[in-house]
Amino acid sequence: MLLAHRKRRPVEVTGLRTPTAQVWAQPDGTLQSRVHVSPVRMLDAANRWVDIDLTLERRADGSVVPKAHPRGLSLSGGHDAGSDDLVVLGSGVEQVRLGWRGQLPAPVLDGETATYVDARPGVDLVVEARRTGFEYSLRVKTPQAVAELESVSMPWQAEATLTGGRVGESLTGQVPSGSVVSVSPAVMWDASPVSEQSGERPRVAEVPMALVATDSGMDLVLLPGQGFFADPAVQFPVTVDPSVDLEPGFDTFVQNTIQNTDQSGSTELKLGFSDDASAGCGGG
Repeated sequence: MLLAHRKRRPVEVTGLRTPTAQVWAQPDGTLQSRVHVSPVRMLDAANRWVDIDLTLERRADGSVVPKAHPRGLSLSGGHDAGSDDLVVLGSGVEQVRLGWRGQLPAPVLDGETATYVDARPGVDLVVEARRTGFEYSLRVKTPQAVAELESVSMPWQAEATLTGGRVGESLTGQVPSGSVVSVSPAVMWDASPVSEQSGERPRVAEVPMALVATDSGMDLVLLPGQGFFADPAVQFPVTVDPSVDLEPGFDTFVQNTIQNTDQSGSTELKLGFSDDASAGCGGG
């Protein structure tokens, strides 16, 4: 604070720097903080602060990782038939593993996104790196591929026992370290153009999900409603989309035209009003 007064400029209090916050001493003797909901920086192997970088790259062992991720996110580089890890998040008692049954091709990388083309016939599997976890989606490219999505079961391993899972509700649990594990509510939408007034997708449906015991452990199961696909107006591809997070920053939308649900996995925020003929007037 003395240095800020002498220099007549803000000086960072580096000892108070965290993954989500920075503090500066001001020339007038006050302190100013900048605080983020989720991490924007992390300590690297050399104990130096670096900015989080979600750009995906391949390692020599074939796995795919972000350049700098606070939870050590790792994606499959592709594997043969059988059950294998698709995504590994965290370490020790906080570790979460999501698997995939069957053959996976080597992913196509584009920034923060890895696309496993035709992971099932006519269905692409897409994984996107996020600051506190990952988002994965299934992209149904043709009407003939709909049968592949009647039920999607993916091996799940975590120390947390997840609860919840009613339609529109997160699956959440707590690992021994106290960290929260969250699987956001799953939704699906088609390729119809978004509304010019609101920017919303006109055709969206919630997707039931559950954690189900199996002979080998637990499965995270998605059950996309087949009635959604029966609508002749549906445009392909159709995307089915949940996300998984460790210690997510809670977000929700407050809007009079939709059910207010957990939106912690969303990368969007809404502000203002929309006047949509199909949905009425909604505020965000």
